[in-house]
Amino acid sequence: LDRAAPDNSLLLRAVRHEDGLEMPPDGKLSEAQIENLAEWIRGGAIWPGSDIPPSAEPAELHGVPAPRAPDTGDLAHALQLWLRADSLRLEDGANVTVWPDQSGHGRDLSATAGIRDGGVGGPASFVHRSKLVGRPAVRFSPGTGLAASPGNPVEIRGDAELTITIVMNLGMFEGQPTHASIFGVGNPAHAGDPGRPLSALIEIDQTQDYSLDLAGGWGHDAILAPGSFKPLFDQPVIVTFVKTAGPMNATTRFYINGELAGPIEGQPVTGRDTIPDFQHRADMGVFLGKALDWCGAFQGDIGEVLLFNTALSDSERLGIEAYLGEKFGLWIDEERSVAARATYTEAEMSHWAYQPVRPVSLPEIENDAWVRTPIDRFTLAAFEAHSLSPLAETDKRTYLRRLTFDLTGLPPTPEELDAFLADTSPQAYETVVDRLLESRHYGERWGRHWLDLVRYAESTANDANAVMPYAWRYRDYVIDAFNDDLPYDQFLIEQLAGDLLPPTESIAINTRRVIATGYLMVGPKALAETDKEQSRLDIVDDQIDVTGRAMLGLTLACARCHDHKFDAVRATDYYALAGIFRSTEPFQNEVRNATMWWEFPV
Repeated sequence: LDRAAPDNSLLLRAVRHEDGLEMPPDGKLSEAQIENLAEWIRGGAIWPGSDIPPSAEPAELHGVPAPRAPDTGDLAHALQLWLRADSLRLEDGANVTVWPDQSGHGRDLSATAGIRDGGVGGPASFVHRSKLVGRPAVRFSPGTGLAASPGNPVEIRGDAELTITIVMNLGMFEGQPTHASIFGVGNPAHAGDPGRPLSALIEIDQTQDYSLDLAGGWGHDAILAPGSFKPLFDQPVIVTFVKTAGPMNATTRFYINGELAGPIEGQPVTGRDTIPDFQHRADMGVFLGKALDWCGAFQGDIGEVLLFNTALSDSERLGIEAYLGEKFGLWIDEERSVAARATYTEAEMSHWAYQPVRPVSLPEIENDAWVRTPIDRFTLAAFEAHSLSPLAETDKRTYLRRLTFDLTGLPPTPEELDAFLADTSPQAYETVVDRLLESRHYGERWGRHWLDLVRYAESTANDANAVMPYAWRYRDYVIDAFNDDLPYDQFLIEQLAGDLLPPTESIAINTRRVIATGYLMVGPKALAETDKEQSRLDIVDDQIDVTGRAMLGLTLACARCHDHKFDAVRATDYYALAGIFRSTEPFQNEVRNATMWWEFPV
């Protein structure tokens, strides 16, 4: 349930039969019943007959601000603008000509070309799965510019306080424009230098090596630092600007993903010390992108924009950033309870399994003449310790039989045996080994050991034991990897994240990497589990377990419930991994009782 935005609540989406959800299954509720549910959620979702009053403010946990929606408590009075990409009900790729304001003030932003005097901005586009961790976003191109009506300005004037928070993932730009106008309040383009800031414009300045600025117009700016935004290009990020009354540079604080970025020791906020006099334009209100000709364009995804006419306290700001961080799957550095760094006893750290591999001394033996390789010395030393002697060298027939079974799992054919016995050259043994290693049966024989480790099967086991008709593609990937001598590190990387690797010019390689991620999908699945979050986390547990066993030689799954009793694995380590694996969605149609996996053409 989302009390701040009931329309986002899973319950309401289900009873409205939206996004493939249908509740109750035997028919849709009336519009009046649905509205009653919405009112109940807005009122705090208090169960009938309960004497628990609705809480106007979210509680804190161990002194850490809890996530809070922007329109809760006292924040609701200060909220001037709330743009949410997830509020749009558009088809993927559709034009966003109007971006409705969710603050309740009606300050909708619209494309300016042909609408505003001097407007040049075209519509943005809606993206269902954006570069903001796959969440909905409004995508801007260099020709995109949106602005609100000048007839309904925000309540920010003079030397006012304000807070701006924006969730975005922007692409780097070069050349013109030198200044990218992300989001602006006021009038940064006065006809002449007014001698003071007239606006608060989030700007990226290419001339300062892509500095992040809060621009007041005509150089009356607060500048974080040269190059401050450069490492944030092509990264999902939550940026917050908090401005109190007073000189522009001395009263502006920059936060990136919840952490103070400036002013901090060694990185002051620079720029002008002039005092703002925020004024509104006659041709447009707040704006995004290239709304008018003088605005600097940008390209990238915007997920959410918040504007308050007060300087939020740290607790309020962190609550908002926590809310956005959870919503967009972003880690907010300062407001979360971070588990203490794991510590280990000397006995745990000195366990032999965790020691680096080191060369060892070769054992002394009596029969040096028998030794051909250093490994032979260890074998012979064990023989001699038990007063045993090695047997004589085997004959060629037995050698070929053992070798062929070992490398291919099959006996040699009569023709292969005859050819080997007839080969009296010094390279006879090397030749037959090379032939067997080049056989497809080699990958089939040795790939099966990996397939056993990673719980390969062509059905889901558990309740339905449903057949996975395309699991053979992953099986063949493993066989081909062995036969093609795919480097082991690449073999592991492709199975864990083949779909995330940068694409190559080879369609075959790109396809192979996607197929490799079948590693994450094969294995037991409870398709009929009605608790879908339980199902997801059980799959994550299976993925962690198989990764630990197959790739690390550790039983990580024990730490799901407690610190590992034997290995040096803490529960915090387990859930750190779980957060990574949880980003993978193995199922589609999760609203159905019987969930099914994704299938894509290759």
